[in-house]
This record gives sequence, structure tokens and C-alpha cells, in this order.
Amino acid sequence: MLKFVVDGYYKTMSSLMYKAIRNTGELVLYEPLCIYKTQQSKQSKQNPYSPLHGIIIDCWQDERIKSYYSTYKQIHKRCWERMQKSDIPMKMEEVREFFDFIHALPFQCSVQTNNCHFLLDKIAKDYNAKIIFLLRNPVDIWLYHILDCPVDLWGYIKKWKDKRSFRFIVAKLLNKYKNTLAKSLVRWVLLNFIPRYKNNINPYAVVTRYKRIKQHFPTPEPSDILDIFLIAYTYSNYYGYINAKKANGLVVYYEDLIKNPMEVWRSLQDFGIPVDKTIFNKTSPKYSYRDEKAYEEIIERVRQLNLYKMFKKFYPEVISW
Repeated sequence: MLKFVVDGYYKTMSSLMYKAIRNTGELVLYEPLCIYKTQQSKQSKQNPYSPLHGIIIDCWQDERIKSYYSTYKQIHKRCWERMQKSDIPMKMEEVREFFDFIHALPFQCSVQTNNCHFLLDKIAKDYNAKIIFLLRNPVDIWLYHILDCPVDLWGYIKKWKDKRSFRFIVAKLLNKYKNTLAKSLVRWVLLNFIPRYKNNINPYAVVTRYKRIKQHFPTPEPSDILDIFLIAYTYSNYYGYINAKKANGLVVYYEDLIKNPMEVWRSLQDFGIPVDKTIFNKTSPKYSYRDEKAYEEIIERVRQLNLYKMFKKFYPEVISW
């Protein structure tokens, strides 16, 4: 039986939420609609730790569900074809077979996804499942798209053997310098130089997501990869927020979790979601860029794309960092 769905755009703390819930013994499937997870789940039999996500992904080794894995893989393959070989469902018919499979299990099972924003109300209605929707500010998520993007974007630092270490150093420096000139330079690089430096990248499948959204909605025309990200981010979060509210779901903001982890823990407990609060107590962002002017520039971009009315529905104009 499907118990609840945790959904959010990439890098909204969904992996942390998975870990905090899984630590209680709850059976939660980690991003089961993502194509690479079917391969990763097979590899996890030898090494369940995922360095990309910084967590142990052992859900398919759980005694309750591991015998269903081969059936899941067959269902996933068919769903993937219906989703036009993407991880982003736009219609319930594309993934109904998967959710029917989960709901028919003889035990409670939940899923943590990064891609069901457009279907949350339907999932809640059809399966009587609880919905938790996660939100995070666009500056931080864009930062992840840059620092976790394919290595070819960093071609000019090929002499570095450990690209992840380089990105980690950059992330640490972002909040180290407080003077206006340094902040302005970082802001210019993030919001002006990089978007024009490389437009043929697809970090976190943002171009794929944009193309899927464009098939179903009248989207504005983007001028660069940052515009593509903002279109995908705005449409995904707007419909995720609206649909979660329709389903009487719980909306959790990343900034609230960082500032008041125990309040968020209590709200989840009250909502009926078991969570290991020790995980929340240790929460700290890997990358975060607390620059109000960068946020204002992002907002201006959103206005230029005529998406501000949608944006302000799910995110405040001023962030309380």
C-alpha cells in the first residue's frame, strides 16, 4: 500500500528527508522513477553508499521488498518509454502502472521522488496517500546546477585531478568573502558569465525537464541555460505547490529546516511522517550562497520571463536567510 510521497525539485533536501525517514525503519523507495536508480540499486548490493547523494541507498535490499525488484524493473522500463525516455511524468497514465504496483504491495511502502510535481493531487486522490512537497530558493539550486554540472564546464581546470574537491573549495569560498566587490564578482560569474559560457549542458536534466514542460505549457523563450533553469524551476515548483495544497499536503521550505529543524520535525510528526530528528539536528548545506542581491537578480530574470505571478505563489519575494 502506498503510504506517502515525498516530492521536490532537485537539491531541495529530498535525500536528507529520505535518510531521516529511512532511519526510523520506514520503507521508502529512493527516486524510483529515475532511470539510473535501477542500475544503482543493483550496484548497491555490493556498496549501498552513494557518494553523489552522500547517503546509503539500501531500500531495495529491505527484506520486505527485495523479491519485487525484478518486477519493478520491468514496470519502470515501460513507464520510462511512456515518459519519452525521461524521468519526468506529465500525465498520470505514464506512471499509473508503477503506482498501482506500489499500492498493491501487501505492506506499507512510500516513495521519495524528484519529479512528480504535476501529478501530486492525482496520486493523493487515487491512492489516498499523504503528500510532502519540498521547496528551496532558486539561487542555491542554480548554484548546485553549476557546481555539480558535467566536468566539461570546468575544462579550463583540467590540471585538477579531483574536480569535486575543486567545487567544494569554491562552495566554501562563496560565503567567506563579505566585501561588496568580491560578492559582486561571484554574482556576475554565477548569473552572467557561466550561463553564456556553456549552453549545451544538461545539469540535473534541466533541459530535458524544460522540453517536457514545453510540450504541455506555453513557456517563454529562453535566452540561455539560466533562463531554461528558471522556466523548469518555476513551472515544476508552482504545480508541485498547487497540487500539494489541493491534496492537503505538507509544504516544507529548506530555509525553515536550516533555521528551525525541530519545528520542521514536529510538523512532520504531527502530519504522521516518522522522522529521525538526530538527522535534522546535523543538517547543514553543502552549497549555499546567501546573497540578497543575487536573489533580486534572479527575481528580475523571472519577471522578464513573465513568470513572476507563478513564482510568488510558492516562494516569498524576500528570503529570511
